[in-house]
Amino acid sequence: KRLLKRGVDPNSKNYNSGVTPLGVAAERGHIESVQLLLQAKATVDVLTNDGLSPLHISSQFGQDAVIEMLCQHHANPNLRCGYRDHTPLMYAVQRNLTPTVRLLLRFKADVNVIGGEDQGTALHLASAFGHHEVLQELVNEVDSDVL
Repeated sequence: KRLLKRGVDPNSKNYNSGVTPLGVAAERGHIESVQLLLQAKATVDVLTNDGLSPLHISSQFGQDAVIEMLCQHHANPNLRCGYRDHTPLMYAVQRNLTPTVRLLLRFKADVNVIGGEDQGTALHLASAFGHHEVLQELVNEVDSDVL
């Protein structure tokens, strides 16, 4: 908080990883820090060197309070990033994070987005990993034309 008051750039990136303070706070679930950084005009969809946004990062770790705050600040739930061109929903599906999947769907995550490298949709990933509860959540949302 003191650093932000002194004018430190909330969008400064780690030289090696490209992660910003928002990405670090998102990964660790530090909701108060996320809120302060967003109030200080941190860029919500900034990407790391690996191409991950704070929403991708928080979705991998099931940081649902952070996800909700990022989405309320207009983070794009359908942004395809990373080396596999995955959405935050796809990362949550891979990790079998059913509550996170539900939350992303509530914020209009598109189950029909196709990832890169012939990975298919979130539904394909849930099927491949055998995540039955996640699969059930997705089936209710899927467009049968994509299958």
